[in-house]
Amino acid sequence: MATGLIRNVTWRTVSLLLLDAILIVAAVATGAYIRLGSTWWSFLVDGRLLPKALLVALVCQLCLY
Repeated sequence: MATGLIRNVTWRTVSLLLLDAILIVAAVATGAYIRLGSTWWSFLVDGRLLPKALLVALVCQLCLY
């Protein structure tokens, strides 16, 4: 068990943070699909969507926790 900034970090905490990040990335992908229509897949394949979605997830996680 590793120690965090204030309290111990457990597997439960890590799994919840990971699930939050996955849900945020899924929300960004859904928003891209709604906004761009059928061309959103090209942004995902080109590698332009995933880094941006991960950055959004990181910023949201930092703001939430």
